[in-house]
Amino acid sequence: MKKYILTLGIGAMLLQVSCDSLQQDEVLLEDDQALFESEELAMEGENLRRKGNVETTWKVEKGEKFYRMTENTYLMLPSYLPLEKAERVFESSRTQEAFVEEMIKESLKVFDSNIFKYGRFLSPLARRNHQALAGDEHEFEYDILAGKFQDDDDALASMAGYIKLDDIPGEDKSFPLFKFFGNNSTNAGGDCDGKGPWCDSLPPVKQPQLEQMIEIFPLLKRGGGKPIPTEAALNDLKSGTDLDPVAIALLLPAVQKIADLPSPSADKNHEKWIPILSTGRRYGVDLSQSLGTFLAFGAGGSIFGLINENYDASGDMDWAAVQLNRRRFEFEMLLLWSKWAESKKTGTSGR
Repeated sequence: MKKYILTLGIGAMLLQVSCDSLQQDEVLLEDDQALFESEELAMEGENLRRKGNVETTWKVEKGEKFYRMTENTYLMLPSYLPLEKAERVFESSRTQEAFVEEMIKESLKVFDSNIFKYGRFLSPLARRNHQALAGDEHEFEYDILAGKFQDDDDALASMAGYIKLDDIPGEDKSFPLFKFFGNNSTNAGGDCDGKGPWCDSLPPVKQPQLEQMIEIFPLLKRGGGKPIPTEAALNDLKSGTDLDPVAIALLLPAVQKIADLPSPSADKNHEKWIPILSTGRRYGVDLSQSLGTFLAFGAGGSIFGLINENYDASGDMDWAAVQLNRRRFEFEMLLLWSKWAESKKTGTSGR
């Protein structure tokens, strides 16, 4: 399989993004910002009705808060990466794979910028590590770009095959998510002895649990991103595993959010809570029929992030959220820009 190298980093972000785009981002559309703030309030109310002990609840809310913050990236994308720039990159790229690779890199710069601007609530450890991650240029194999993306079935098969859980050596392989729960961790490693109630541990995610996550990907696709079938798929996963709720909040935040939404109304008001749909429209791509596939891709990105050798489990929960959500967003961008390129090539609206 042909290998493509994706270089990550934002070292020259401020030089590469136009002044106009930065100014546009500073003054995000009032409607978009109001949506973000309204969702914060709605999710807080939703959390009040959930069952579970207080100790677990605040940890789950912590993961969900980070995810809601990263969703703001979708509102920022059209300002940082206007349609005209995407078209220029498309015209200058030799292949569709090269175009998608470049747009993923540009999109990740926006993701990192969003964390820099709105992630002040993160622990010092997470912010310091994220700054190093975003500024460091490192390479990794990105074979998935050689997969097929003509339709959602091809895309899902390419993504599931890329994760390659079967290639993980060792029986009963498990993957720790993080070492510390607290926000006050300033160093990594060591144990929790003598560090007080804010230092804790989370059961590692086992390979069979990850395999069961992958098994619900087709269910997510068929559910089309609608709340009821998404909730059913998530409930199937929960009933078949003993996954910690905190692990679900970190690995499947988008799936959990859709499952918690009210049922669609006749006028599709629920879609206003799904930023990727409005982002797609602003790029001229209709993603309404592919929302379930986006949920699966995001989950696949989180899983890939966890099993990847570059994952760092020695930090706190905030640092885990940064790493896993960055991978989630990366895989979502892989699907978004692949669909955009296909629609550009075929002259369709991306269905």
